[in-house]
Parts: sequence; C-alpha cells; structure tokens
Amino acid sequence: MPSSVSFSEGFASGFRFAIPAAFAESLRTETFSAGDIFYDSRSAYTKPWGDALHDINHCLQVGAVFGLRLKIHHFVPTNQRDALHKMEDITLSPEELVTLLLKGFAE
Repeated sequence: MPSSVSFSEGFASGFRFAIPAAFAESLRTETFSAGDIFYDSRSAYTKPWGDALHDINHCLQVGAVFGLRLKIHHFVPTNQRDALHKMEDITLSPEELVTLLLKGFAE
C-alpha cells in the first residue's frame, strides 16, 4: 500500500483501477464493505453505461467480508461488451485488494 494516496480529478493517482475519492478512507485504512465496487476505467463513472462498457476490462466488487478476508467478485465484459458477467470469485486480504487495485491484472 502506498504510504499516502493522492487524488487528481477525483480519482486516486497511480492506480490501475479508477478509484474515486469517496474511497480515500477505505484505501488509507484498508477497510472495505460488502458492495464496494471498483472499475478499471474512469469511463464507468463519467460516461453513459453503454459507452463505458467498451472501456471496462475488469470490475471488482466486495461480495462479503469475513474477518480479515474479503470475498471479491471479478467481473469482465461479455464478448459483445453489452454487459459485465462474473468470471470468478477470489478471496483476498484487504492489503491484497489494495495491491490489485494499484497494479491491476497481468494481461
């Protein structure tokens, strides 16, 4: 986890995922809640949904919190890019989630 997170134009700087400033405290404290959702493109927050789907490659949603473990739903776009579908569930620590948000998926 970066020692401090700066924000530019409403999003965390240096992260592969587009993290809105509303999650500043979550990043700082590595505390997440079920329902928290993160997209790898700012378009998810700035464009109409149908247009944003053309830019999104990954979406992570906190499905559940079990003590110090998080159940994360990993979504990817359909081949037609008209929706997101769940690819897998992964279990991560809050620190591992922050690292994934920072570095992204190896493509």
